[in-house]
Amino acid sequence: MLTIDTLRLQLPAGFEHRAERIARLVADVLARADLGLAGADLALDRVALPPIAIAGGASDFEIATGIAGTVRQEIATAHRQGDH
Repeated sequence: MLTIDTLRLQLPAGFEHRAERIARLVADVLARADLGLAGADLALDRVALPPIAIAGGASDFEIATGIAGTVRQEIATAHRQGDH
Protein backbone atom coordinates (compact mmCIF):
# COMPACT_ATOMS: atom_id res chain seq x y z
CA MET A 1 0.00 0.00 0.00
CA LEU A 2 1.25 3.47 -0.86
CA THR A 3 0.60 6.28 1.61
CA ILE A 4 1.29 9.89 0.67
CA ASP A 5 1.10 12.36 3.53
CA THR A 6 1.64 15.49 1.46
CA LEU A 7 1.63 16.07 -2.28
CA ARG A 8 2.99 19.37 -3.53
CA LEU A 9 3.01 20.03 -7.26
CA GLN A 10 4.72 22.92 -8.96
CA LEU A 11 2.95 23.44 -12.25
CA PRO A 12 3.69 26.04 -14.92
CA ALA A 13 2.00 29.43 -14.80
CA GLY A 14 -1.56 29.25 -16.06
CA PHE A 15 -2.24 25.84 -14.50
CA GLU A 16 -3.43 27.16 -11.13
CA HIS A 17 -7.07 26.38 -11.90
CA ARG A 18 -6.14 22.79 -12.87
CA ALA A 19 -3.78 21.99 -9.98
CA GLU A 20 -6.33 20.52 -7.55
CA ARG A 21 -7.80 18.16 -10.15
CA ILE A 22 -4.37 17.11 -11.40
CA ALA A 23 -3.20 16.37 -7.83
CA ARG A 24 -6.33 14.29 -7.20
CA LEU A 25 -5.77 12.38 -10.44
CA VAL A 26 -2.11 11.74 -9.56
CA ALA A 27 -3.25 10.23 -6.25
CA ASP A 28 -5.88 8.12 -8.05
CA VAL A 29 -3.38 6.81 -10.61
CA LEU A 30 -0.83 5.97 -7.89
CA ALA A 31 -3.49 4.25 -5.79
CA ARG A 32 -4.14 1.82 -8.66
CA ALA A 33 -0.48 1.37 -9.64
CA ASP A 34 1.52 -1.75 -9.01
CA LEU A 35 4.73 -0.35 -7.59
CA GLY A 36 6.40 -3.75 -7.45
CA LEU A 37 6.92 -3.47 -3.71
CA ALA A 38 4.82 -6.43 -2.59
CA GLY A 39 5.88 -7.31 0.93
CA ALA A 40 8.48 -4.54 1.02
CA ASP A 41 8.62 -1.87 3.69
CA LEU A 42 9.89 1.37 2.20
CA ALA A 43 9.47 4.77 3.85
CA LEU A 44 10.71 7.87 2.07
CA ASP A 45 10.68 11.30 3.66
CA ARG A 46 10.63 12.97 0.28
CA VAL A 47 10.49 12.12 -3.39
CA ALA A 48 11.65 15.02 -5.56
CA LEU A 49 10.94 14.65 -9.24
CA PRO A 50 12.94 16.07 -12.11
CA PRO A 51 11.08 18.45 -14.43
CA ILE A 52 8.58 16.53 -16.54
CA ALA A 53 7.89 17.50 -20.15
CA ILE A 54 4.21 17.30 -21.01
CA ALA A 55 2.66 18.26 -24.35
CA GLY A 56 1.00 21.67 -24.34
CA GLY A 57 -2.48 20.37 -25.10
CA ALA A 58 -2.33 17.50 -22.60
CA SER A 59 -5.44 16.71 -20.59
CA ASP A 60 -5.40 16.73 -16.78
CA PHE A 61 -5.39 12.93 -16.86
CA GLU A 62 -2.42 12.82 -19.25
CA ILE A 63 -0.49 15.22 -17.02
CA ALA A 64 -1.37 13.21 -13.90
CA THR A 65 -0.35 9.96 -15.59
CA GLY A 66 3.01 11.46 -16.56
CA ILE A 67 3.62 12.69 -13.02
CA ALA A 68 2.55 9.39 -11.48
CA GLY A 69 4.81 7.46 -13.85
CA THR A 70 7.79 9.52 -12.75
CA VAL A 71 6.85 9.02 -9.09
CA ARG A 72 6.75 5.25 -9.69
CA GLN A 73 10.20 5.38 -11.29
CA GLU A 74 11.65 7.34 -8.37
CA ILE A 75 10.13 4.94 -5.83
CA ALA A 76 11.45 1.92 -7.75
CA THR A 77 14.91 3.47 -7.88
CA ALA A 78 14.85 4.17 -4.14
CA HIS A 79 13.73 0.58 -3.47
CA ARG A 80 16.53 -0.89 -5.62
CA GLN A 81 19.09 1.31 -3.88
CA GLY A 82 17.79 0.26 -0.48
CA ASP A 83 16.83 3.79 0.61
CA HIS A 84 14.69 3.93 3.72
